[in-house]
Amino acid sequence: MKTGANANIGQRLKAIEPYVQGDENFFANYGDGLSDVPLPAMPERFRESNAIASLLLVQPTAGVDIVYAGSEGMVKEIRPITRSDIWINGGFLAMRNEIFHYIQPGEELVREPFQRLIDKQSLLAHKYGGFWQCTDTFKDKQHLEELNQGAAPWKVWNHTAASQADCTCQLLEQPKEQPTVVSAYV
Repeated sequence: MKTGANANIGQRLKAIEPYVQGDENFFANYGDGLSDVPLPAMPERFRESNAIASLLLVQPTAGVDIVYAGSEGMVKEIRPITRSDIWINGGFLAMRNEIFHYIQPGEELVREPFQRLIDKQSLLAHKYGGFWQCTDTFKDKQHLEELNQGAAPWKVWNHTAASQADCTCQLLEQPKEQPTVVSAYV
């Protein structure tokens, strides 16, 4: 469905509302990421919960570092973001039709609507530590093309057994000390 180049995720989701009205649950993704996440596990956990929406959380794959500095400005530690406890929105979503009651015109899905769900304890996080990669940059595209020449991790139909051991699911709560980083890619 064409929603326009300038539509945000909330607007794009709202545009498909008439097409999913008869369905209790539906699934969506941003379309710019590849993963080997065992998809049956995410909807199953979502259906068993009382959450209105669920999103896949993954660890960032960007080649950036986190720098910790003290109040005096001296650097205390530098660590790759891939070795942190930061989780980002992986762009795979499971939702109940009720989600449309939380999206107002022009709102970005992960801002106001998801905040309303967090306040109600109705947003479920599906943490996944396996393969996930987005294609936001030319470098990302090159990396995925290289992986595709061999045993591409997202081609789960080529794998003998998928493990669900590194999946966890939890309700997202209002951040206390360290926030969960959530990002949207269009």
